[in-house]
Amino acid sequence: MIRGRHEAAALVAAASLVAILSACGSAADAPIELPDQNRALWVQPLDQYIPAHVVAADYAENLLMRPCMESKGFEWNVPWRDVSAGPSETANEAGSRLFTVEIARRFGYHNGPSRDSGMDAWLLFMQQEISPAKDQAIDECTDVAREELPRLSGDTELAVDLAGAAFNGALEDGEVVAAAKRWRECVRDSGVPDLPDEPIGMPTDYIVSTFNLDQPGAPTPGEIEVATLDATCRESSGYAESLYQEEWERQVTLLKDNADALDRMLATITANRRDVYDAIASNAPHAP
Repeated sequence: MIRGRHEAAALVAAASLVAILSACGSAADAPIELPDQNRALWVQPLDQYIPAHVVAADYAENLLMRPCMESKGFEWNVPWRDVSAGPSETANEAGSRLFTVEIARRFGYHNGPSRDSGMDAWLLFMQQEISPAKDQAIDECTDVAREELPRLSGDTELAVDLAGAAFNGALEDGEVVAAAKRWRECVRDSGVPDLPDEPIGMPTDYIVSTFNLDQPGAPTPGEIEVATLDATCRESSGYAESLYQEEWERQVTLLKDNADALDRMLATITANRRDVYDAIASNAPHAP
C-alpha cells in the first residue's frame, strides 16, 4: 500500500462490521465495532470515521455557486458528474493508495482510471480560462455557497490524525523494520539507483521521472517490471502483512481511547454528507 489521500465520493463502507470490542475509553462503555480485515483494500478500523466525500462536497459547492456567478455576469455551467462512482481500483474508500501484486501488474505505479464517467467533462470545466474579474467572482461566490453548505471543520479530521499516528508508529515497529530490510535485499537488483531503505519510499524520484508518473497514460513494460518486483518483494519479505497488522492494532487502541470523540465526529460527518448529496440531487444537470 502507498499512503495518500485520494478522491472519494461517499462515506466508508469497507466491510461488514462483525468484530466487537469493549470501549474502555467510552463513558457509556458501548461496544466498538470493527470491520473485517482486508489487506488487499487495506481496510483499517478508523476508516469509517474518515470524511471521505471530499469530491462530492467540491462538486456540490460548484453547483451552488452557479446563481451567484450568473448574477455577476459569468457563465458557470457545471457539468454532470458521477460522484457516487467511488475511487479507482488503485485507491480505497478512505483515501489510501493501494498497491498489490495484481495492481502492480496492471497499472505499475500509475493511478487506475476514474470510475466517474463525467470526469473528462469536469476536467475541461476546471481548466477553463479565468479572467481576474471572474476569479474575484469565484472567490465571492464560493463564500456564498459555503454559507448555504458549510464545509466540515478541522475537528472532523480527528480520525485522519489518529490514522497517521498509527501508520507512523507502525513503520517503527521492530518486525516491520526487519521486514523492510528483507524487502530491500529482495529488490536490490531492480536497477533503481535511489532505492530507499523501506517500501514507503517507493516510487522514488528516479522512478517518477523515468516512467513519467506525473503524467496520465498507460504504464510501460519497464515500469510494470519494477513495480511488480516491488510488490512481490513486499509479500515475500512479510512487509505488507506485518505493516498491516501493526497498523491495525495501533488503530484499534486509538479507536478505543477516542471512541466518544470519534462518534461525535461521525454524527457531524454523516449529517454533512446528507446535505452534500441533497444539494447535488437538487442542482446537478441530468446525466448525458
